[in-house]
Amino acid sequence: MTPADLVGKPVKVTWLDASGGHGWMTAKQVKAEKLPTIVSYGLLVAVDDTVLRMAADYDTRNKKYNQVGLIPAGWVTDIVELKS
Repeated sequence: MTPADLVGKPVKVTWLDASGGHGWMTAKQVKAEKLPTIVSYGLLVAVDDTVLRMAADYDTRNKKYNQVGLIPAGWVTDIVELKS
C-alpha cells in the first residue's frame, strides 16, 4: 500500500525533524547530534512527491480541516493506517 492509498484515512506518521542548536560546540559534539524522531497522528489529507499534508480535525458539516501539518515527504520514515 502506498501513502496515496491512505488519503482520507487516519494514519500514524513517523518522521525525522530538522534540528539545530546554538552555542559553541566542538566537531565531535556536532557529529554526535541526532535528528529527533517525531510521531504524528491524524487524517491524511493529501500526499505527493514533496509533501505529506495531514490534519488533526475534520468538520463533517463544513468539510474543513483544522490543525493542519505539512511534513516534507523525504523526511517520512514510516506511515501506517490506524484501524479501530
